[in-house]
Amino acid sequence: MIGKKFFAATILVLLIVGPVRAESAGETAPAVPTISFPSPGTCPTGLAWDGAALWVADRKTDLLYRLDPSTGSTLGRIEAPGFHPAGLAWDGSRLWCLDQGEKLIYRLDPSTGLVDRTIEVPSPAPRGLAWDGETLWLSDEKKNRLYQMSPVDGTTVTSIPSPSKDPQGLCFDSTHLWVADRIADRIDRVDAVHGIVVTTFDAPGPHARGLAWDGEGLWCVDYQTDRIYRLSVLEAPTYVRLKERGEVLTFTQEFRNYGPGTIATLDLYMAVPHDRSGQVLLGDALLDPPPTNYVTDQWGQKFAQYHYDEIAPPGIVRAAISVQVRLYEVRYFLFPDRIGKRRDVPREIRKLNLADAAKYRLHHPVIEQAGKEAVG
Repeated sequence: MIGKKFFAATILVLLIVGPVRAESAGETAPAVPTISFPSPGTCPTGLAWDGAALWVADRKTDLLYRLDPSTGSTLGRIEAPGFHPAGLAWDGSRLWCLDQGEKLIYRLDPSTGLVDRTIEVPSPAPRGLAWDGETLWLSDEKKNRLYQMSPVDGTTVTSIPSPSKDPQGLCFDSTHLWVADRIADRIDRVDAVHGIVVTTFDAPGPHARGLAWDGEGLWCVDYQTDRIYRLSVLEAPTYVRLKERGEVLTFTQEFRNYGPGTIATLDLYMAVPHDRSGQVLLGDALLDPPPTNYVTDQWGQKFAQYHYDEIAPPGIVRAAISVQVRLYEVRYFLFPDRIGKRRDVPREIRKLNLADAAKYRLHHPVIEQAGKEAVG
């Protein structure tokens, strides 16, 4: 006879046991500077890459310096067109310089320093400047937006939200924008169409001010340390583990039959924990009581199975798993343009993860049409 009233409960208990020393290679900080040298001035702002050398603007000396990327030695210098140079950008032949005080952007001949074009800035607090191959991008500290501008007359083509509250330096890597934030001390890689952050790195200093992309690595000039850093972001690990803490986790499943009938059969299943990117087991899981059996689902997850017969009211059955673990906050570093194609995924993985099921209804006309629209 099947009972009409029953109660099932899941209880999770956490006991903090303190930090445990980390050993995994994935816990090292990403994007460690591979090159670092002092800026030629004490108030560096903008940064640009001209294909062979770096350009850095300094608001104190009102100069734009061309630097050897290997040693940091000065190869040349020209006067800034204004008294508060900020963002710099290189368009392939000309240097663009933003003056945040005058709210103007100047195009200069790098060999002479002569200005051949001036456009007005469409925002109140401009900071960073970038060139995407056809248009200019501008970051604004007050509006917290990124503006795409015509290099001909400064007309705003579009704008997207900034990924942070204090956007400073900008650069473009041929597919995405990079945005430096001096408050959050981070550098975000941003989808220039939708403004979505695809990955984030820690800034190498406390006041990341200017950014430049040399085709393989990211350069950053820091206003507080007065240094220029090169970051090998493409060589960063897949993820890093942060905020480590030690825990003893107890997961309990409880079933009560309030009657009036008897439960003929009952099966409880409890996932057996294993190592993941965000957790490392410090020992085997302890199961109380020992399970009736172990089973594995189609995804490879192991479960402890508990089978019960004839549970009369007010019967109670209970099972628990306890394990000591290290837990982490996980930050992933993804480069969509480097992930690869569907054909690169092993066939067995594709078959498992793309399998149809009753709840998915992958061949329903609505689902198929939505998929076509999403892919484009």
